[in-house]
Amino acid sequence: MTVDGRGPIETATAELVEWLTGAAGEPVPIGPPRAGGDADGLTLWPLELRPAQQTRSSGAVREPYRFTVRYLLSVAGPAGLAVLDRVLAATTRDGRYPVVLEAGAAALWHALDAAPRPALLIDVPAQVDHPTPAAPRSCSRCGCVRSRCARSPAGSSARRTSPSPPCASRCPARRPRPAPGPTAGS
Repeated sequence: MTVDGRGPIETATAELVEWLTGAAGEPVPIGPPRAGGDADGLTLWPLELRPAQQTRSSGAVREPYRFTVRYLLSVAGPAGLAVLDRVLAATTRDGRYPVVLEAGAAALWHALDAAPRPALLIDVPAQVDHPTPAAPRSCSRCGCVRSRCARSPAGSSARRTSPSPPCASRCPARRPRPAPGPTAGS
């Protein structure tokens, strides 16, 4: 999920619709190609999710899961051709959204129960982000990696004005080392 509560597909769709509306000069509704009707323009429909190359990290942090959402942008009515021209010109100028000019497969239009028409396939990258685990905080008093310092009252991070000893009893890295004793030969 994103910070605004939307998932990756919803976010990719909203961003593409916003871009298409600017490129087309008119709103582009989301929906399957219309079989008939009197509205001219474009329709956008999420067609499929496609795999993308994944990356792997060597650390404890999980890399985002990457994929591509493929959309069908199709013409509705004869006046929609001019709008499609504007979008095609904008995609070649901008390069932000790559287009595929193979949207004319008869099986696709049959499955959508619509007559074949000019259309573009637009691939939009998306990803599922994994939250990064919070790094442990170090003690503000002695530097030990603890969420609460054993010397601070109730885990308070407030500094005392008088110096106090480090968390030697709780932090192995801060324990005092024993003084060297007499050697066997003395």
